[in-house]
Amino acid sequence: MDQVYQLTILLELYRLFPELLVSTNPQGEWDITPPAIKHVFATLAISMLTLLASIADTSRTKAVQILPLLIAGSALQGSAESLLNTSVSPLNIRCLETGIMSLSSNSAIIHYWRSITLDKITGLHAYVGLDSVDYAKRIVEGVWGRADTLRPQDMVSWMDVMEEENLFTFFG
Repeated sequence: MDQVYQLTILLELYRLFPELLVSTNPQGEWDITPPAIKHVFATLAISMLTLLASIADTSRTKAVQILPLLIAGSALQGSAESLLNTSVSPLNIRCLETGIMSLSSNSAIIHYWRSITLDKITGLHAYVGLDSVDYAKRIVEGVWGRADTLRPQDMVSWMDVMEEENLFTFFG
């Protein structure tokens, strides 16, 4: 669970300060265009969800999984454009690396991880029965609804959705 929270914090830091993506690469080769940033967010989110999926259903960490689920789920904002850029038949090793890395932005992959997120949140709600879990589900679905209607380079913040939906009591 500690790795999940480390990735959660990292994702939120990058979301709030995308320029940190440049400072993490000494060669300065990071592409910080909106599609590239969305790709980094989706990759971090999928890593978080993979770790969460590996935690046993009987784990006593269930009560603290909602925030990572909310943040990871909200980062799953794919675009139709990413399907066009995804290639798994590269001509050289650099293209192979790019093709494999771009798979996390593929809209089918995003859709799959969105369904995993909803399943985990629904299971968590059944387990703990708190309104805050239902609020998290509403926030994540609100992010997806807004993100799916925006231009591919635009991002939706879960905090903005929380504010718009008057779900300020999410944390207490």
